[in-house]
Amino acid sequence: FFKNIPEDLYNIYIHCKYPDKFTDPFFSKFKIKNHAVTEWGVIEEATSLLYAEALVDINNKYFIPISESTIPTKSFKFIYSVLFKNTELKSYIKNWKKDYNEDYRVFSDIYKKKKINPLFIENIKYCHYYKLHSWHILNRKHTKIFVDDIFYKRCFKNHIASSENYIMYLLSLHDEYKNIINKQITGEDWSQPENVENETYENRGRRPKTYDILDNTSVHKFLDSKFLFARKFTKKSNISNFINI
Repeated sequence: FFKNIPEDLYNIYIHCKYPDKFTDPFFSKFKIKNHAVTEWGVIEEATSLLYAEALVDINNKYFIPISESTIPTKSFKFIYSVLFKNTELKSYIKNWKKDYNEDYRVFSDIYKKKKINPLFIENIKYCHYYKLHSWHILNRKHTKIFVDDIFYKRCFKNHIASSENYIMYLLSLHDEYKNIINKQITGEDWSQPENVENETYENRGRRPKTYDILDNTSVHKFLDSKFLFARKFTKKSNISNFINI
């Protein structure tokens, strides 16, 4: 993906869930020093650490979080041209309006088990509450808003799958919705969802299909789409057989 690409066009920052186990010879040099505990659907603190590190370089204009099971489905040059064709440098976030009362009703048992933060109930307003696709692209201004916030991070603490709500709430609160392009940039296959094996959530959570063995049909499903990235691919998947496609 980065072959023959000038190094001044990109930077890589990695947050490790298990830092002591992370010894990859290529990626280890990109590991950030700070660490946060993460769990299913709750990654804001780790993401904030990554963004804070990335903001230090004033040349970073876009910030693209990806998971360890994500790969690009388009070339670097293609993705770069798509982003900077947008001269206003707006963020890309797939989002839709949602009623937090409905979320609370659906996940009420989990909220009670996790002891939802009273700050959430007291301070979160429906008019700013959205659902969003967790994997998005933020511009520099929106990334700084994310990093600088302290209060609403506390409000959303213990909120189920806060990564699907928090950043949109914050940007709506700052009247930044007009500077967001409502577009999903990472593709997933939800035709065969898998339950999250975690007794805290009592299997109420789900994740998209995880790919191990791929064929031409499944590969082209992602390649022929408008997505810039795709997930989830296991470490042992045969995706490397299709890289040159």
